[in-house]
Amino acid sequence: MLTKTEQNIFVLKEIHCRIDAINAAVQGADFNDHSQQRGISGLLGDMWCKLDDFIKELEGEAEGEANGQD
Repeated sequence: MLTKTEQNIFVLKEIHCRIDAINAAVQGADFNDHSQQRGISGLLGDMWCKLDDFIKELEGEAEGEANGQD
């Protein structure tokens, strides 16, 4: 059975993948204003990086829980 932290990591990884897919779609979209495309892509990239850092932090916590540490 997964711990609450492991469950959260799973959900966050799903969101992480979807942000990546949305960003790919934005990159491939035909925008009249390419600065708008770059702005949206930049925001998605920032979200992806922050989420990636948070997932790594949670994975460290889950590892600590698995080892019996608090």
